[in-house]
Amino acid sequence: MFAPEAVLLPTLSNIPRTTLASIRDYFVHFLAKSPSVHVDTATVHSDCYSAERVGTWTWTLTDPATRATSQVRGRYSFIYRLYDGQWRIDHLHSSLMPEAETKTAAR
Repeated sequence: MFAPEAVLLPTLSNIPRTTLASIRDYFVHFLAKSPSVHVDTATVHSDCYSAERVGTWTWTLTDPATRATSQVRGRYSFIYRLYDGQWRIDHLHSSLMPEAETKTAAR
């Protein structure tokens, strides 16, 4: 899915992943948490050779040891490029939402 020189700036790691091997390593460990995702918002722009998708999402993760689940809200940006006739992820950045959510009671 990733382009040969892709960059991954992952949500749950401080290490930029700049090789296909390091991107794979991140996902091997991430998938151990049995993630499922809900895309909350998405905006897409494209042209003949590139596309971008940006928005927000909520991940549900399961601790492999305790089976307890937690939710992680984040924002993401994907840049796709056309390589040899196939769309590949050239850049993926995902980060936690920077502000704590607050709920205001209606008056």
